[in-house]
Amino acid sequence: MSASVCVECSKDIPAEEAHVEASDDGRILCTGCYDGLVSLAAEYGDAQAPVNWPTAVLGAVAGGAFGAALWAAIPPSVLGSMHALLGLVIGFAAGQGALLGNQRGRASALQWMAAVVAAVAFFVGRALVVRGLSPTPEIGPVDYILMAVVVYEAWVIPKPG
Repeated sequence: MSASVCVECSKDIPAEEAHVEASDDGRILCTGCYDGLVSLAAEYGDAQAPVNWPTAVLGAVAGGAFGAALWAAIPPSVLGSMHALLGLVIGFAAGQGALLGNQRGRASALQWMAAVVAAVAFFVGRALVVRGLSPTPEIGPVDYILMAVVVYEAWVIPKPG
């Protein structure tokens, strides 16, 4: 019985000790190295899923459009001062749309796309909300804060890890 050598740690593995063949070419891993690689693969394997751009963009745009339409459809008189918080649906819907469009695969590229879509949808939704409220809608500090939260929501939903 001959001893083998672990390709990862170079430890001699006696033939009677448990080991794992790493590939068809005869490379061998000791059980400690194999377990370590399996845990790394589990931790980082899905961190950067491949992006299916057509469906991810379609999902994010649909989510952003839904959020903007919902925000515009409910008049401010119904919710009063809480109406601005309804705009947060835009970020949530854009992030979820990107994630669902990519078959729940998370990637940092999705974060950027969802954040941009959410920002555009926020301004479209805001324009629809203020359409009848004043002839010259101005963007104030509260709008920038709300937009930052909307973009943040869209950013964190498809975040890897």
